[in-house]
Order: sequence, then C-alpha cells, then structure tokens
Amino acid sequence: MPEAKFYQIQKASQIQTQKMSRQQIYSLNLLAMNSQDLRSEIYAAAEKNPALEIVKDPVLAGENVKKVSFRPSDYLRLGRASALGQSKADSFQEALESRPDERETLQEHLISQLNVSKISKDKYKLSRKLIENLDNSGFHILAPISLLDSENPLHTEKFLDSCMDLVRRMDPIGTCCTGVPESLFVQASLKKNASLAVLFLLDGHFDFLDPPRPSSILKKIKEFVEKRKKMAFSSSDYEKKDYHPENFDIKDVEDALAFIKTLDPFPARQFGLSAGAYVVPDVYVYKVPVDIPTEAGKRGDIDGGSDSTGSGANKACGNSGSGTEGGVQEKIGETAAGGIKSVGIGSAAGIESGAARDFGFRVELAENFIPSVAVSPGYMKIEPNIVSKDDKKFIAASVREAKSFIENLEFRKQTIIKACNAIVRAQFDFFAKGPHFLAPLRQKDIAADIGVHEATVSRMANSKFIQCEWGLFPVKYFFTNALSTDLSSASAQKYGAVSSEKVKYEISKIISSQPPGARPLSDQKLAALLEQSGIKIARRTVAKYRSQLNIESSYLR
Repeated sequence: MPEAKFYQIQKASQIQTQKMSRQQIYSLNLLAMNSQDLRSEIYAAAEKNPALEIVKDPVLAGENVKKVSFRPSDYLRLGRASALGQSKADSFQEALESRPDERETLQEHLISQLNVSKISKDKYKLSRKLIENLDNSGFHILAPISLLDSENPLHTEKFLDSCMDLVRRMDPIGTCCTGVPESLFVQASLKKNASLAVLFLLDGHFDFLDPPRPSSILKKIKEFVEKRKKMAFSSSDYEKKDYHPENFDIKDVEDALAFIKTLDPFPARQFGLSAGAYVVPDVYVYKVPVDIPTEAGKRGDIDGGSDSTGSGANKACGNSGSGTEGGVQEKIGETAAGGIKSVGIGSAAGIESGAARDFGFRVELAENFIPSVAVSPGYMKIEPNIVSKDDKKFIAASVREAKSFIENLEFRKQTIIKACNAIVRAQFDFFAKGPHFLAPLRQKDIAADIGVHEATVSRMANSKFIQCEWGLFPVKYFFTNALSTDLSSASAQKYGAVSSEKVKYEISKIISSQPPGARPLSDQKLAALLEQSGIKIARRTVAKYRSQLNIESSYLR
C-alpha cells in the first residue's frame, strides 16, 4: 500500500470583508430599543458625557408641582396645628404612602378563578394571556387580536371571543374590555334586568349620556332615529339588535340613567396595583383628511404616480438638530383623478386604480416620552487659550461623542418613521378597515422599500408598538404569512399573495351572510365564490380554514 503524503501549499488570495464600526453597532443597538429603554439610555449618556445636555423632557414638563401656602385663617379651620404636630403628620403620611400595597391584584384574583375552570389547555393559555394583558383598571393593554398565535389553527377570532367572554363573566364582571363604555355594556348585558334603552345607550351611543340629563338624552335619541330614517340603508345596527329606540320615552331614559349609575365604570378598583410593566406606544397612526385637488400635480404635496417619498412628501421634523424623537411625522394619503395613481401628502402605496378616497394616515413617532438632547452650549464656547492641552482633548472628545450620539438618535428616528410609513402603505386596508384586512408582509419587503438591510428592519420592529384606531399592536404583528392567490388588489399586485386571516374572514363573512333557511354552501361553492372576489384557492384549503373557524360542513350545518 503506497504511503500517504501530505503537502502544504501557500496560495495568495484577496478577500474583502466589511466590519461595522463601534458607532454603527451602537447605532443599531439604539434602533432596537423601545421608547422606555431609549429614555433610560439618553439619561445614562447625559450623565456620562458632560457635553451632552437634556434640553427638554416632556414627562417632567407635564408635572405640575402644587405649592400650598397657609394663611392665618387656615390654622383656625385646622385647629391651630403646631409645627411639631404638622411634622409628625407629614412623617405619618409619608410612611403610609411608602407602604406596599398588599391587596390581591386583579390578575391574581382572575387567575385563581381560571385555575378551577374546566376548560381546554388552549383556552386556558389564551385566557391567561388575556388576563396578563390587563392594566390596573381591568382594560386591555395590547389589542386582544394581537395575542392570537397564527401558527395555532385553533386560534381564531371566534375562539378569542369565547376566551374574552369567559374572563368577562368572572368576578368582577366587566373586565377584559377596551374601556369604560364596553365594560358598562358587558355588565349590563350580563344582568337580566337591563332594559333595551340601557343596552342601546351603552352599545355605541355612550356620548348621548353627556350631559346626563334625561331630556337631553331623549332629544339625541330622537335626532338619531330621524337621521337613520333619512339614510338610504334600511338595515341599521339597532334594528338588527332589536333596540327600537323610536319607542323610547322620557320614563325609559330616566330608568336607564338610574340603572347605568348602579354599574361600576372601573370594576378593578378594589384590587391592589399590579407590578406588571406598561406598554408605551412608539408610533402613532392617525387617520387624517386629505384634500383632493382638481388636477393631479397642481399642489406640491401631490406627486402623480410616485411611490417614494420625494419632493412631494410633506415632512415635519421637530428639533431635527437635537436628535429628539418628538415631532416626527409623515402623512400618507391617496387620491385618484381619472384612474391615475396619485400620492397625497407624503408617500403612499396600495392605491387602487380609479379609487378616490378623501383620507390618509399620519405616521407620528411618540413625542411625549423621549427627552430632547443637544450639545451643551457651554462646551462649544470655551476659549482655547484658557484650558490646558489635556482639557482640550477631553472637551473635543466629549463634544465629538455628543454629536455622534445625536446622529445615532437621528438615524433611529428616520429609520423608524420610514419603516412604519412603509408598513402603513403596505397595510393600508388594515388601518382603513380593520384587523380583518391584514395583508401578507415580509420584513424583506419593507427593507427593499426603504433601502436598508432586512436585519435593520428586524431591529426596528423589536419591542416596538404602534397605536392606531384599532388598538395597540406590536410592530411584528404586521408581518404575516402569505397565501398564494390570484387576488387583483393593490397589495396582492405588490406582494403576490393574501394573508390566510383575510381568507378566513371572507369565508366566515360568506357563510354568515346566508339568509335563514337557505341551503348551506359546500366547500366547492365557497371556493367558487372566493374566486369571484379574486381569491383562488383549492376546495381542500377552504375545508381546512372552515374547520379552523369551527364551522361544520354543509352536511351538518
């Protein structure tokens, strides 16, 4: 057997590698921080670097310190408290306020009831998530729909509703709601003696109760009824729910008002404060009106046929030189003249040809939580001839680091606003119509849209939250799985797919819209109806989604 021989060969090769600088790494770390972490980081940086100055803190600026001054007449009413007695009273009050709240928290009280409930494992897990998502008032922190696991076929909206109903019926009733109006409506619905007038006022007409005078409330109800009569559509919400407000009289309203006063607007008030962390929105999305010009391109903020933020974009950046988070905003809207794709006030995408809308969205970073920073003027004005050489180096290094920190904040600010702006463009139907219209979206798509690496978008989405009309959502919620279809909408043209949640919603809507007594639609017929609306999927896929919605087959319905 021949002996194995090994040789070493030297070969020269040229390899180009790219390494990130320390500043780039720190910049990406800042990008990954949410508003709460960034606030702490800004204060830490200002404490470490004397050249970095906090110009304004919106949180501290909102504090109103009330100073109390005593007059001689005050001592007469207080029984002439001595200085020593006043001091002891202050000490007692301080000790009382610093004592920890040892009462049972709302979460502990609800979970103890959940633990003895005879429910499935999946229902227990989601119900516990809902409980842990409640604030100290018993209301949702994040939008409940964002708690669903898209990978779990059981996690449908119907399943979510059943879990919320379970928690709402627990003691105290009326928790697990979006706010006071819904909580009062839930409490009234669970009580058997609630009148139709009570349910009508609490179900979307809470504003009628201001002011709480029976005559004023009845007047608003009559105006509502007259307005409904003049509308072209005959099937209104109150007709479907049999409220019949046209039959209400002053006695009904008086009794309803007295009943509502017996309900508790804050059912969790008797429980101890939870130590759970609160979520602070990082980005706000507001619906705003958009002026539709008579001719596209006449105004500076209309850029016909463009999808990018160029000269037609109307941006406002507050304190851009200071690297602050506040005041940054961009408006996204859409108009169409003669079927031409147009951009209104900012950049917009997902605009359907021939469609005309008179609204858009303003994407705005949170400005009420982040301090404004700048390079200290004192360090910029130091005369070179009055400091030593070492001091000069220290001052120069401090100013350089302060400017670098501000640049990093500016990078974070611009990246978040661009990425969230792109998300709103891609998910325009979601923000316009609701969670049922969530479109498929990948981080790679947003990265390509704004010209950054996919990892940058991933860092941006980390621990960030968007507050919109439909609630508070994690940024990552807007990146969804896709289902290949022939959908001809704008989002499908761009990304070539539609989300599975959208398909489930369409199936549920078709089945629920069938008139009573009609022959149940088969899966094949459902697939054909979906194809008519542009969603082409197989019959077996329809059957799978129908099963996930807990809807029986046509033979059993």
